[in-house]
Amino acid sequence: MNITDFMTQNKKKISELKSRSTNEAQTKEWLIRPFFEMLHWDFSNPDEVVPEDDDSSGKKPDYGFYCHKKVKFFVEAKPINTNIADIKIITEKLNYCNNANVPFLIITNGVEYAIYYTGLKGSNKDKLLQSFSLMDEIIDDEIINKLYKEAFEQDILYTYAKNLSVFTNVKSVIENLFQQPTKKIIDLINEGIKTILGHKFGDDDIRNALKHFNLEISDEPYSHEP
Repeated sequence: MNITDFMTQNKKKISELKSRSTNEAQTKEWLIRPFFEMLHWDFSNPDEVVPEDDDSSGKKPDYGFYCHKKVKFFVEAKPINTNIADIKIITEKLNYCNNANVPFLIITNGVEYAIYYTGLKGSNKDKLLQSFSLMDEIIDDEIINKLYKEAFEQDILYTYAKNLSVFTNVKSVIENLFQQPTKKIIDLINEGIKTILGHKFGDDDIRNALKHFNLEISDEPYSHEP
């Protein structure tokens, strides 16, 4: 079953469950487990999915997901109507990952999924890598494709997240340089302009132009179809 078919079949179920007092155990069984099984994770295989997986401090994330006997990510499950953006939940569960040296945490209520990467700088909420809802009219298949078991066997999500972290920091440094460019940077740009146009611009013209630049990061080179 592909992602689109899965979402179509589950939207009615989700609406019904949200109107009931659906608890955490039911959310796991009826929504979360089927979602990851759709992504080829085998819940009957103790080498792939470990419920109540202990970290080094004795904490117990709801699931640990493994490839080649190495834990790739933890999943923290909540009842369907829980606000998964609660900072207390995020902080506590990211500590699971830090204690066990696990790079990724997924917090979900079976409808909304928030993927955190411990390698991102900033406070815990700043470590949000991607999020999506199964009730969205349009969903980015690329991020879900990175959650397939086969993708984790190739560390596709890790490569994407690591590159994004590097690119984000480089982008921040470059944009800061653009806001307050040194004379050396202005001269380098002007040399390039002279090569193209045959003349240079004034330093203030270059400086003002740089302030209007915005850099964008594309993840297209790191997209993957399992």
